[in-house]
Amino acid sequence: MSRYDVIIVGGGMAGLMLAWHLRQRHPSLDILVLEARDRYTHDRHFAFWLDDREDGFPETLISHAWRRWQVIDAQGETMMFHGQHYRYGVIASDRFYQTMTALPALTVHHRCRITSIHEDQVISEDGASYHGTMIFDARPHTNLTAPLYQQFSGVVIETAQPCFDPDCATLMDFSIPQPEAACAFVYSLPFSSSRALLEPTLLTARPWPVAAVQHWQSELLNKKSLAGATVHHHEYGLLPLTTELADTQHAIAIGTRAGWMRASTGYSFMASWRTTSTIAERYRPGMKTMELPPLARPYRTTSRAMDTLWLRVAKHHPGLLPECFTAWFRALPGDAMAAFMDDRALLATQLKLIAHTPSPTIFLKSLCKR
Repeated sequence: MSRYDVIIVGGGMAGLMLAWHLRQRHPSLDILVLEARDRYTHDRHFAFWLDDREDGFPETLISHAWRRWQVIDAQGETMMFHGQHYRYGVIASDRFYQTMTALPALTVHHRCRITSIHEDQVISEDGASYHGTMIFDARPHTNLTAPLYQQFSGVVIETAQPCFDPDCATLMDFSIPQPEAACAFVYSLPFSSSRALLEPTLLTARPWPVAAVQHWQSELLNKKSLAGATVHHHEYGLLPLTTELADTQHAIAIGTRAGWMRASTGYSFMASWRTTSTIAERYRPGMKTMELPPLARPYRTTSRAMDTLWLRVAKHHPGLLPECFTAWFRALPGDAMAAFMDDRALLATQLKLIAHTPSPTIFLKSLCKR
């Protein structure tokens, strides 16, 4: 019977990050990653805010980065921002998966669906048993009902003629028809003057059927006169935006199970990177468990409280969100807003954003709502 120093159940973003950091600090560690997917493919793009003052992130991982970004309000007015310290970065998932799994002494078992986790044992649905000294659970939430969902359907397209500014990312473009009981915007990352990721995105309490989201995406491309572009890649996602944690026993929860995705933004990449790095730093071979708090929740208490409040507003007043987001971007310069989304903002900045919402009283009344 093989016994591993560390078993990571779930080989997604957070699980692979933890394996990578552990192997960097402990080269002889035997690590097993159990992943339900058949194989790793280019299935998405990981986006994040990168602070140039922060050391340790491998630049070779980054596919593209932008120091300029823009937000377009519902009337079509463009707000431009420039980061002095911050860049907006993206990593193609195939590059990420290849880098994270290229380490020696790292074993990844695909098509491995787990039925139970015990103190030192993981059992898959085909009856296989895996034994480990320490077990981490990085599987996503299951059977979770969130107050709000971020739903998107993206395509990487290439146009015959240059039509994108490759030096400027579009974080939110609200100048599209807003669906009933939802907030919609287009997210656009230009990789060159003729190639870009376009991702129509919904914030909704009730997710749409996948086919409806894809039809909506096609209609928006038609309206932007991009229907004839060559499509190189498709991606789809449904992110539950919540501050609740999944129930985990006999293992240490990481990733979205541990609340590593920021509920008000959907960002999780840098929080996962920093937190898995800290876990690896505190890990010692032979450990059976770790005391993770405050590591288990990488976001500040004030940020989690603000996220809870924001989710209540978004659930009950989705039509307010386009105006709310654009007001927030107007209230802060580029680096300050990037710091807020990266959970590096001070409490004074968070209170300033609440004060700059179109209807601050709605936020105050939401304190009493569920």
